[in-house]
Amino acid sequence: MVNVPLADAIRTLARESNLNYILDPHVPGSDFGPGRLTPKLSVTASWTNVTAQAALSALLKEHGLTMVNNPATTVTRIAPANLSVKPVPTSQVGTNTSSIIPLLVMDSVSLTEAVTQLARSASLAVSLDPKLSATAFDAQGTVSFRWERIMARQALAALLDNYDLVMIEDRATSAARITQKSDPENERDVAVKKAKVWLTKNPALLKPGAAKSTNAPAFGPVIERATASAADEAAWGEPVEGVSVRLRADKIKWATNEIPTFKLDVRNQGQREFYTVQSQESGRLEVDGVWYDWTGPIDLKGSSLPPGREYHDIPVSLGSNWKATQEWRDKTQAPPPQIPLKLLPGKHTIRFAPEIRDITVKPKPQSNYVPSNPAEIEIISK
Repeated sequence: MVNVPLADAIRTLARESNLNYILDPHVPGSDFGPGRLTPKLSVTASWTNVTAQAALSALLKEHGLTMVNNPATTVTRIAPANLSVKPVPTSQVGTNTSSIIPLLVMDSVSLTEAVTQLARSASLAVSLDPKLSATAFDAQGTVSFRWERIMARQALAALLDNYDLVMIEDRATSAARITQKSDPENERDVAVKKAKVWLTKNPALLKPGAAKSTNAPAFGPVIERATASAADEAAWGEPVEGVSVRLRADKIKWATNEIPTFKLDVRNQGQREFYTVQSQESGRLEVDGVWYDWTGPIDLKGSSLPPGREYHDIPVSLGSNWKATQEWRDKTQAPPPQIPLKLLPGKHTIRFAPEIRDITVKPKPQSNYVPSNPAEIEIISK
């Protein structure tokens, strides 16, 4: 490695070690919290005849960092050694035996968005403590991680713990409140001071020019398109605050052994800036009037949606990971199971509603699901 950012070096060695990990927000190079505000560190190093995990351990030790293994979550937290971080208690994971997610990826997503998506996958209805501000959290940066073979409850517990949050759950209702472990007053100033002290103790790690930030929003491609025809314009769904959505089937007729696929377009012709995710996992799917939520692997890419911006060709597929939630009438009993999507032979009307978030609303960002135009497909028996 020659002049590689510290965070990138850690990511490379962690992946080669098959390690699920998350960077503590105090680590220089973190995309969230005080680590985002400190100068970026660069690494020049080489190792021979050692495993990737041994090389990672050596790299972390050299930079005053340590790995905190969490058997309860399977996610290793990489943090400054002087913070004395403790493993996540088993109580935060609970006894939920939900299915294992093969691959869970979030790329430059706001913390509140990541928590919301993981809670949904864990079948939990979460709310933020009124004392806390979602807007303040999201202003501190974004979160990114790539975890394999993990349950939603484990992922949620690991994420909350890393950002000094804790979940207080009402097991009778599957509702939960997210609050801070400690008094949040002046916490950011204290964290910044700790990071500066850590850097003062490691002056040799600073490289010339390292103070130049390399952070940039990870937006997806913005595709310029020719002026749409009248038929194309008619296909868009009704706009909400200037945001409209179009769903296009890859073909009209599908065999029963095929999974129908679509392309989704999102545009903002309004006057306000929003935030969205260029993947189907955070949206909602309507099939013949019934709404379904995504329950499968999650790979989110957060994207700004300012006035005039469009995103095109976001893939949507109608597999069994879409499930409908039944009405839960008797709260003294366990919630009824979700019903997976199954398309029978015949014609079906499909709509998709991506999540459009207004992060300017205080104290909690407001999420809207903007429905697309209806798209018709037909399932043919083979």
